[in-house]
Amino acid sequence: MSSHPDYANPPIAEVALEVRFACAWKDDLSVLVQERFSALYTGAQRTVPRLGESAPTTATLLTSEDGTRFVGLAPSILTIHALGRYPGWEAFALQANEAIDLYIATTSPEGITRITVRYIDRISLPGEGADIREYFTCVPGNPLSLPQTTDGFHLVLKGVAPDGLMSLLTVAYDAADDNEVIYDINLTRKFTPKADLGSWRQMADQLHDQQRQIFEDSITEKTRELFK
Repeated sequence: MSSHPDYANPPIAEVALEVRFACAWKDDLSVLVQERFSALYTGAQRTVPRLGESAPTTATLLTSEDGTRFVGLAPSILTIHALGRYPGWEAFALQANEAIDLYIATTSPEGITRITVRYIDRISLPGEGADIREYFTCVPGNPLSLPQTTDGFHLVLKGVAPDGLMSLLTVAYDAADDNEVIYDINLTRKFTPKADLGSWRQMADQLHDQQRQIFEDSITEKTRELFK
């Protein structure tokens, strides 16, 4: 597990875990999955399109009564989310374990084909005219012919590591929007052949530790002071 210390005021707005299963999917499974999850997530429900898929599809979002947790249900795909004050990875993993156990018991999948961990941070910089490069190491410098102040940017870094780890980092900043930086990191692993159902926690822990290391490498000591 990660050796990084916990922050008193972490900037995490949302944490999510997505697990894709190898399932022999039938239409009646969608109804059964929703019925069983509705007993755990008794708040609002809505249907949303899933973007970036090879074929058009939708997911059903079921929210907890207090609105701090929700799950996304789609054929062979389960996403687990926590919003608001970060509960900590261990507490989130317990929420995920309950949801994954229920999904497996309902759909009887043969294994796991893909797993993703995502963290979305919202970091407010102090004062006006903050130099973004004093807070983030991942922000490129301006060409000399451009003004050296940066009032906004949108950075996307996408890559695949030699070991197959897929990463997608998005960093966005607008000085006019409460001087806030959005830091959004997705880490994904695919499995061919499919991984054992019981291995999801080990794989999720590894992705969690990797995203934390990437985050720490992206910020400076001045940024860390904001979270104490």
